[in-house]
Amino acid sequence: MLRKVLFALTIAGTLTSSIQLSARPIQENFGEPIALLDSESVAYDSGEQAKAEQEFTQLEKRTEQTQEVNHLVADNFEAFTGKITGNNVRMRAQSNLDSPIIREVSKDNLFLVTGEENGFYAVKPPSDVKAYVFRTFVLDKLIEGNHVNVRLEPKRESVVIGQLNTGDKADGVISPLNSKWVEISPPMDTRFYIAREYFERVGSADYLAQIEARRSEAQHLLNSSYLIAQAEMRKPFEEIDLERISASFEKIIRDYTEFSVYTSKAKEVLDLIQETYLQKKIVFLEAKTKQTSQSWTKINNKLSDEISSFEKRLS
Repeated sequence: MLRKVLFALTIAGTLTSSIQLSARPIQENFGEPIALLDSESVAYDSGEQAKAEQEFTQLEKRTEQTQEVNHLVADNFEAFTGKITGNNVRMRAQSNLDSPIIREVSKDNLFLVTGEENGFYAVKPPSDVKAYVFRTFVLDKLIEGNHVNVRLEPKRESVVIGQLNTGDKADGVISPLNSKWVEISPPMDTRFYIAREYFERVGSADYLAQIEARRSEAQHLLNSSYLIAQAEMRKPFEEIDLERISASFEKIIRDYTEFSVYTSKAKEVLDLIQETYLQKKIVFLEAKTKQTSQSWTKINNKLSDEISSFEKRLS
């Protein structure tokens, strides 16, 4: 059961945010320069960068991106935070119905809307979207070549979502899916498109950053609660501080009701912890009862021997 609890706690950290920002439309008819593609691959210095950055570092970067969004939108368009009102809503690479579908988004997902075009709203890609550049064009984390395509997947037939030129940063890692490609964040001017009828305005451009800050707090608290529970449940029963464990998860359930993914996971894990604690308590009490019974048996045998000896002396 303890293993089950730890497993449930471990998967609790697999939660992603829905933050979006904006960019310019791109053309899909650009290909990788033939001369560079035919040359030998250039060694890429990954710098041993960790694939998973700290949550608060990611939040800081997203805040900086939000501050820069005013440079990317038209002067006559005020960026705002929009919420999706339908399910399986298509997000496209360009503002037309013939454009490739990037993914389908769900109801209540939040996006930072930064422009409007042909009945579509332009939004920044979700934070979990990765971009890929052919490894030949990357040297010391910088692009070597002009009009280098940035693709949605590490393969040449994938959708083009942006372009980079000589000197542009390409700070990423070798793709675990295809070692010929470098995995990076989408360029700052990348944007996707969603039909405007599926949007509801819920706040200013800053509202999304505020929501993401609370989301990061909730996830950080869930992770720390996992560490506390893991440490406590490994202790002997009489040393386990159940109140300390419960307080961490109950705070998530009580204070972050707008993030149902986190609250439901906190409830699930807390139930498992309480069940495990009860079982450990039963085992502890049974062992203690057995120990007490054995002690009383020894005392009883000793008294019987003394009584027998006394009776012998009397006779």
